[in-house]
Amino acid sequence: TFSLAYTSVRPHCIPNVIKLWTDRSRTKDLEWVVAVDEGDLASKETAERCAATSTVPVKVVVNTGSKDCNAGWNCACAATTGKVIIAVSDDFLCPLNWDDELLKLEPKGWPDGDHAVHVEDGYVHTIMVLPIITRARYEKFGYLYYPKYRSMFNDTELTDIAYRDGVVIEAHHLTFEH
Repeated sequence: TFSLAYTSVRPHCIPNVIKLWTDRSRTKDLEWVVAVDEGDLASKETAERCAATSTVPVKVVVNTGSKDCNAGWNCACAATTGKVIIAVSDDFLCPLNWDDELLKLEPKGWPDGDHAVHVEDGYVHTIMVLPIITRARYEKFGYLYYPKYRSMFNDTELTDIAYRDGVVIEAHHLTFEH
């Protein structure tokens, strides 16, 4: 059900992030797609070690585009297969049973529709700084973030377009600490 799209240039963070989100998932109905920049051998090797030892599927993909988080997340998202895509970052903490909590949201069956989920991060209340979108939403645009962005304002546009389209599920009661 859940695809965790993750990009990082911090190899020391990769195992901890994968472990945290996997351990705090109740159902383990998830896959990881880790995007590493072309030429970043340390991140690639670390991600591949995680893939070899993980209890859930971990796919490692190489971002051959620009070396920025926007391109990395878009690269990771392109390789996902789940109904719900979450753009994971090194600096977010997920709540216990985050997957169950997301699946409890209304409307029932939301992962099959065109939706974006607006959760809290504890700091920025008006922007979806932790993008959670459905496969239908991703396929509508063909990317998570508009490809011309490098990093700044990509989440602002994602949020504005989702609200404009009327597809946002308000889930401010769920905090993914940033």
